[in-house]
Amino acid sequence: MTRIRHYLLIATFCMVALLVVVMGATAQAPYRPPTPTPDPKKCANTAAIPDPESASLISDCEILLDLKDSLRDSNSPSGYPPNWSTTIPITDWVGIKIVNSRVMTLEIPSRRLRGEIPAPLGNLSQMRTLNLANNRLRGSIPKELGNLSNLQTLILHNNQLTGSIPTQLGNLSNLQKLDLHNNPLTGTIPTQLGSLSRLEDLYLHNNQLTGSIPPQLGNLSNLSRLRLYSNQLTGTIPKELGNLIRLQRLDLQHNQLSGTIPPELGNLSSLWYLFLRNNQLTGPIPVELGKLTELRHLFLAGNTLTGCIPHTLRDRLRTDWQFCPSPTVTLTPTGTLTGTLTPTVTPTLTATPTHTDTPVHTATPVPTSTPITPEPGVCVNEPCRPSRNPVPAPGGGGGGGSAPAPTPTVTPTLTPTATVSPTSTPTPTETPCGGDSSGNHPCGPLGPVGPQSPLPTPTPKHKLYFPFQDK
Repeated sequence: MTRIRHYLLIATFCMVALLVVVMGATAQAPYRPPTPTPDPKKCANTAAIPDPESASLISDCEILLDLKDSLRDSNSPSGYPPNWSTTIPITDWVGIKIVNSRVMTLEIPSRRLRGEIPAPLGNLSQMRTLNLANNRLRGSIPKELGNLSNLQTLILHNNQLTGSIPTQLGNLSNLQKLDLHNNPLTGTIPTQLGSLSRLEDLYLHNNQLTGSIPPQLGNLSNLSRLRLYSNQLTGTIPKELGNLIRLQRLDLQHNQLSGTIPPELGNLSSLWYLFLRNNQLTGPIPVELGKLTELRHLFLAGNTLTGCIPHTLRDRLRTDWQFCPSPTVTLTPTGTLTGTLTPTVTPTLTATPTHTDTPVHTATPVPTSTPITPEPGVCVNEPCRPSRNPVPAPGGGGGGGSAPAPTPTVTPTLTPTATVSPTSTPTPTETPCGGDSSGNHPCGPLGPVGPQSPLPTPTPKHKLYFPFQDK
């Protein structure tokens, strides 16, 4: 019995010692609940957001994480970009620029990205630039992008985007560049794009767009470059495009445009490039294109244009082309111009030949001792020749009367003084011997001057030239 009691005491002591050890370990390590696994799509209370009070940036961060789940590439099966994580500050994320605790820029071009553009991108309300070009994105362009009222640049070219261009893009009132080229986009060009008053670049080429060019594009007063080539556009070229006075490049080639080239395109005073080739345009080349003083490149091949190239383009384009002849001027004797002239010219042919008649008379003095008896038909107070039928002196009979009065000697000298027109007959400025203008005077018809022939029409000695006439 004594031995049994001894074993029981030893077992009790061991149990008490073990209990003391267990209780001591529990006192040194208090209980801690298990830590929950963080949600990879939640940016709050993570390293991604340095300022936990920035609710707007937290929202932008979670939108970008949704975008990461939509994009894939061959090197990142878990999504791209790989450093978009709640364990890395958002300011270090690839392609992201943060300004005033908001996402301002999202640029991840040329990354071979696959997938679709998520609609929640339209909630990045402060974003200025969105560039996803040169990837392999498919699907349609989300209409929610029209909510980005502060967006200035939207670049989605060189992808596999399908469907039509959302009309909601016309709400981007601050947009300056819209680049959607090299996608298989279909449908028409939205007329709402004509309300983008700040737009400078519009690139829609190399798609499958149909329909006509909206005349509303003529309202884009700040537009510098318009590229709509390589589509299936039909109809005529809107004359409203002539309102784009800041346009430097107009590229409409490789479409199915018809009709004539609008003369209003001559108002594009800043235009450098005009590409209209490979369409179905007809009619002549407008002479108004000669007003494009800055034009350097003009492509019109592949149409059914008629006529010749206006000579007004000669100084700006290739000199080996066949230009229309310059306008000619023909001067007729009546002073009438014939031909085709742009300015109005009224040539005046003036010839002023003058003739001065100054008769000079020299008479032999009559002796004072012999009185002179006036005879009918003889001038007394003026030098003159005797009458052709002298009358015998009174008191004489037959041939026995007194001798006739001495006959004065007259020597006329003529100097031209009359002013006539090229086709008029000169008229003497005075009538000799005091007669009237009909020639009835005592000295006989027309007096000593006698009948005169009309003066010949003078011939101009100088040829008339015009500044615009080819010599």
